Amino acid sequence: RHAPALQRIGFVVGGRTASFADSTSVRAFEELARTIREVPETQTIMLSLEGQEDSTIEVMVEAIRKRSLITSLFFQEVPLGDPEVILFSEALRHAPGLQIISLTLRSIRDEVMQVLSDALRHAPALQSVSMKFGDVSDECWKVLSGALRHAPLLQSISLTLGAISAVGMRALSEALRNAPALQSISLSVQEISDQAVKILSDAIGHAPASQTISLTILNISGEGLKVLGEAVQHAPALQSISLTLIGISDQVLQVLGEAIRHAPALQSITFTLINIRNEGMGVLSDALRHAPALQSISIKLGGINDEVVELLSDAVRNAPALQSISLSLGRG
Repeated sequence: RHAPALQRIGFVVGGRTASFADSTSVRAFEELARTIREVPETQTIMLSLEGQEDSTIEVMVEAIRKRSLITSLFFQEVPLGDPEVILFSEALRHAPGLQIISLTLRSIRDEVMQVLSDALRHAPALQSVSMKFGDVSDECWKVLSGALRHAPLLQSISLTLGAISAVGMRALSEALRNAPALQSISLSVQEISDQAVKILSDAIGHAPASQTISLTILNISGEGLKVLGEAVQHAPALQSISLTLIGISDQVLQVLGEAIRHAPALQSITFTLINIRNEGMGVLSDALRHAPALQSISIKLGGINDEVVELLSDAVRNAPALQSISLSLGRG
């Protein structure tokens, strides 16, 4: 309270803290909430309340609602249920300058996603969205996409989810297409169909300003990856690409290599490749030679032999701008 220019507040409260039912804990959180309310210049609030009861979050959200100057809001590792999402959404309506939002959501009902999305429409300055989801219906994706389309300044989107259908991906892709300033796309999904990958790829192709693409897709077919690689070729501003791929074919690596060749601004590559063959590494190594701006390589390879290592070494020798290399190699 005696730091009037304070702009950033962070709280980490672990599961060992006294239960919220404890009167001491009640007073403690009320005190934290009062601090948020009474530091007028607060712009960034970071909360990690793992192990706390839902009512703890209610106290903090009510405090946030009083801070109209907030530009950044992080609920770290706090899975919000429906009641907290509704409270949180009401707080968002009082933060028109919000630029960054990071949330972890439990399984969320359609009508509650509608409440959250309506609140996001009141954040015209929104630049970065990071969300972790439990089960989300196709209708939820449609509603969220509608909200994101009202964020013309959106530069970064990061989503972590278990699975997404083609219908859900189509809704998300519509949001990506309507984000002319989008520079960073990060998607982590455990299950995705080829049709959904095609829809995502088409959206990436319509995001020419994309500089960073990070994809962790555990179950993707060779055909799906081929389509994705072709889409990356239409992102000439691409500076960073991160892929986690398991059991891919040489043909797919051919497409991936071609994508690298069409990314002259590429500076950073992070790959996790399991069970890659000699021919596939040869294709990839040849492509890396055509990335003159490459500064950082981080590669994790599993199931490899000596020839694969030699091919990778050859690629490194032909990367004159290389400043950082991180390798994790495992034999078959």
